[in-house]
Amino acid sequence: MSTLRSSVFNSLAVAVALATTLSGGLVLTGCGGERAPEAAANPASGLMATSAAVGSARADLSKTIGSLLHFKDGADAKATYAEFSASVAGMKSGAAEVKSSYESMQAKKDLYLDAWKKEISAVQDPALKATAAKRISDVQMSFLDITNAFGDAKASYDPFVVSVDSLQKVLVNDQTEAGVKAALPTIETAIAQGTEVSGKLAVISTQLDALSGKLIPAAAAK
Repeated sequence: MSTLRSSVFNSLAVAVALATTLSGGLVLTGCGGERAPEAAANPASGLMATSAAVGSARADLSKTIGSLLHFKDGADAKATYAEFSASVAGMKSGAAEVKSSYESMQAKKDLYLDAWKKEISAVQDPALKATAAKRISDVQMSFLDITNAFGDAKASYDPFVVSVDSLQKVLVNDQTEAGVKAALPTIETAIAQGTEVSGKLAVISTQLDALSGKLIPAAAAK
């Protein structure tokens, strides 16, 4: 499993397990009665790993955007193309990670919550059951928000990657002032597209931080 996708699911599993604990000491079990991942003992590390992975994808994206800005600003075309070309592999890796993470989250997000709901259905104490149900609702909304944010980022990546591919094909054979000038409309489009992607990745980071704030006790977060 990819680093980003793995860390995302570790975080979500951690979130459910910890939320269950906070709701009254219940133990979340998975399919076949297996205990939730051991990472549940350290929710902060799972959430931080996911946030760091998203941050890494955003940093790789920023390198590509930076090289496009250098083209726009009239920097040396050959040097800028080398910078641009070198940045593309990392950017595309981040795009692939976001896509894989979104698809996996779509396919598996209900697994944890279904197991949790099954656990809570057996709770007899009405007050505890109501508290746990509220926690399910809160965490489910966070899951949906994060899943949707990954979907938004994936959708934004697609046209940006198309623009970058087009620029590579044109500029690899024409790194002249005239060649860059001819490509400038696409360069400007790509800059705008990349900036949009970066903003959507920032939204994911914000939502992960919000989830962390909901699930990590204040004393542990200090």
